[in-house]
Order: sequence, then structure tokens, then C-alpha cells
Amino acid sequence: MGVAVAIFWMAWTLIYETLSPLLRPFALNYFLAGMWYLGGTLAAYIIRKPGAAVFGELMAAAVEMTLTHWGFLALIWGLAQGLAAELVFLLTGYNRWDKFTMMVAGALSGIAAYILDYFFYKYSGFTGWYITAGVIFSAVGGALGSGLLAVIIGRALIPTGALEGLKIREKD
Repeated sequence: MGVAVAIFWMAWTLIYETLSPLLRPFALNYFLAGMWYLGGTLAAYIIRKPGAAVFGELMAAAVEMTLTHWGFLALIWGLAQGLAAELVFLLTGYNRWDKFTMMVAGALSGIAAYILDYFFYKYSGFTGWYITAGVIFSAVGGALGSGLLAVIIGRALIPTGALEGLKIREKD
């Protein structure tokens, strides 16, 4: 699953890199970044066991680091994003898999990624509105691009039989 997400990320990187220069002045590029948190949310939504979010995000990041220009940094961000999503599932006792919970996990992954960006790329010199917009767009992008999308993908896979034997079910 992580490999499939990483291959998707390779294509998404092309879209992101094309649109990002136009969106960056308004921090809207962070809305597009939400797709990069999908490895953790999708794995957790389908597998529904402790550690699935971290493992899924790390596996996707490990493949991504070989396919994109982010290299080893992808693993660091993947770990932070996976841990953030994992925290949400831990707090629910690994028993809530509804859209809201998934979107919170995606949003928290986005906030974790933004925090890393803030320190790594030295955002402290940015204006307050830009930092606030970046956090908001990263959270909203994560909620939609990884939280809600994980539910959509997971539910779409159920009828194929590919998820036979896993805890995922059609209605959560």
C-alpha cells in the first residue's frame, strides 16, 4: 500500500511543483500538500491496528525518497506525519474510523508537517498572516487530501475483495 501511495506521490509532485510557485505567495501551496499525508491515514483506515499510520507513512516516504528530489528528508517528514495521525487513532482507542476522525488525523498530520517546515525552512521571518494561513491550509489540505481521501479510497476498495479479512467495513 505504501508503495502505491508513493508512486501516486511521484505524479502528485509534478502537479505540486507546477502549481506551487503560483500558490506560494498566499500559502495556498500548503493546501496541495495534504496529499502527502495519505500514506499514514490510508494504511490506518484499512488495517486498523496500532502502528499502521506510522508504518504506512514511513513505507510511502521510503519509496518517495528514491523517486523525488526530497531524499532522506521524506523519511523525517513521513515519521512526523505518521506519528501525528497515529496519535488521533490512539486517542480513539483504535475504535473510531468515521470521516470526522480520519479528517482530524489528516489535519494533525498537516500541522506536524508545517511545524517541521517552519523550523527546517526558517519561517520565523515570515509575517504572522502567512504563517497562520500556512497552518490553516496545511490542516485543511490534510483533512481533505489524506483524511477524507483515505475514506473514499478505502470504501472504493471494499467491493473489489482486495481487503478481505481486514477490519474495514463499508459503514463507519
